[in-house]
Amino acid sequence: MKEVEKTIKKCCNYFIVLEDVINNFECCVNKINSAYIFHLDKLQKIVAEKTNFNDFALEEELVFENTALLVQLLFNLLKVNFFLEKENEEGLKEINIFDINRNTYDASSILSDIKY
Repeated sequence: MKEVEKTIKKCCNYFIVLEDVINNFECCVNKINSAYIFHLDKLQKIVAEKTNFNDFALEEELVFENTALLVQLLFNLLKVNFFLEKENEEGLKEINIFDINRNTYDASSILSDIKY
């Protein structure tokens, strides 16, 4: 019985860690998505008036570049594998905490540099 309790406790801890990692990741994706929607709206207004990039003012070019950067950030975040192929003792796939945290940190850092 003690072995079963120990296994259950390990599984519960696993899911607590997984939930924390997923919540942080989701928060990061949502922040970037909000910034993307904001920039996309501005870009749509710009291209409604100007279709030649050479006619864009510096601020309009920045909106275009930031929108493209935000798309790239979202794309790269969504490529992150949440699990490693390796399984733990309970037969659960190991959570790829390092890559998830590194990518969310990098994306958040880049997002903080984007001017609104």
